[in-house]
Amino acid sequence: MAELWQKVESPFIQAITDNLAAKCVFLDGTVMLVGDAVAGLRPHTTARTNQAALHVLLSKKVFEKGPTTSVGEWEQKILEWSTIAHAVGIKLGNLSQCDEHPMAEKDEGPEI
Repeated sequence: MAELWQKVESPFIQAITDNLAAKCVFLDGTVMLVGDAVAGLRPHTTARTNQAALHVLLSKKVFEKGPTTSVGEWEQKILEWSTIAHAVGIKLGNLSQCDEHPMAEKDEGPEI
């Protein structure tokens, strides 16, 4: 791995940052956050495309003729899904990078 890294001409490191909006509807429903503006989901979850697709599908129900979803209901659904996806990403990241994995073999050391 070190040999491969040394051969990379322009290496870069991508910082993982977490963001989660507390609300996504502003100015009486005239401004609505969608996609990564609501929640910057971690790349290892591969959930950003799902989040964007969900936002589009739910938005259609707000803006179609004879809307079936209010802006308030839309916001509640958007925030609920994004909050769960955000928490899962953090938990997965912590398990794989920082915390002790629940299936890891434990080295109890020698018996005394």
